[in-house]
Amino acid sequence: MRSGARLVVALAVFPALLHGAEIRGRVVNGSQENQPLPDCSVSLLRFSRATLERSVQDSVRSDRGGEFRLRNVAADSAAVFVVSAAYLGVEYFSELFHVLDPDTTIRLTVTVFDTARRTPPLHVQMHHIFAERDTADYLIREVLVLHAVGNRTFVPPVGGHTVALSIPAEAYAFQVEGGLDVHSLHQRGHALYSDQPVPPGPHQLAYRYRLPLRGGKLYFRRPVDYPTAIVSFFSPDLSAKIESSLLARAEPLPLRGRQYARLTAENLSPGTMLEVTISRTGLLTTKTSRWVLTLFLVLIAGVLALLFVLLVRYPKVKESQKREADPLVLRREQLLNEIAALDEAHDSGTIAEHEYQAKRKQLKEEVVRLTAQLRDRRKT
Repeated sequence: MRSGARLVVALAVFPALLHGAEIRGRVVNGSQENQPLPDCSVSLLRFSRATLERSVQDSVRSDRGGEFRLRNVAADSAAVFVVSAAYLGVEYFSELFHVLDPDTTIRLTVTVFDTARRTPPLHVQMHHIFAERDTADYLIREVLVLHAVGNRTFVPPVGGHTVALSIPAEAYAFQVEGGLDVHSLHQRGHALYSDQPVPPGPHQLAYRYRLPLRGGKLYFRRPVDYPTAIVSFFSPDLSAKIESSLLARAEPLPLRGRQYARLTAENLSPGTMLEVTISRTGLLTTKTSRWVLTLFLVLIAGVLALLFVLLVRYPKVKESQKREADPLVLRREQLLNEIAALDEAHDSGTIAEHEYQAKRKQLKEEVVRLTAQLRDRRKT
């Protein structure tokens, strides 16, 4: 009797243990007017938020109508999920989604495409270039949104590639930051190549590298690789002098709490050369700095020599022979020093504009008055 009771309890608890969210959807072929695709391998993938580690949670095959169903998916706030479908050797993905409620049903569609073995017709919808000065060089970040035209996935021809992007000849410390599969990207010479299949639609790619300074300036130069809708060049150094024969200066843009100087150009053809020069105003190049330092040392040496001659040729005047300083002259010098200190406080932003203007006007009027008194006294 007891064993029978245990069986009843186990049967009652077992469905609850399997209870979870349900993922339902359909696989369609975008190359054939979104016709349902039967017998397609479908997998549920989990990505850890902390480590981005990928794991397969479940796999099924689509039915005759392209439909699939993934049951009893446990709620998991520490992860994001995606459904993948494999077709003709290419893996396609749904939108990312969360599973936070075990009672929910999520519906989605995965679109796959027939393949074409050739270089895809690509356009660049957006190309952003960020240049930020470091101690001895510039850190360059490029972000592109590539768009593959058509209704087929382009796979590389034998020994070929699907994407080719130029990088400046002097670039070093190259690193991919996101977008296309990192393992499919290869740097050869002054170009970046990918042999990853490229489905129709937009694809983002981000990478970084460094460029050296030449004569204290940055010289950025690279060709346009694909027809490009818009190119934008950004620099957070608003005081720098940024020059380009192609890009036009636009309004500064606030990004992440900082203001960026911005240059843009639209509708560029392949082969067009992007050239930008950045030089910091108010800063000297290495060659000029050496020349100025040499001149400064020569002047200092001359001043020291003059002081030595004066001290040797003219003895010190005895204290009893010194004439008492003129109080009007002393007061005028004191006022001039106060004006200089007031100007420094204004330049550093430690005094309000209206207070600075009022005090400076008052001090200047007193200096003018004392100067007039001294001039009148000399006439008499």
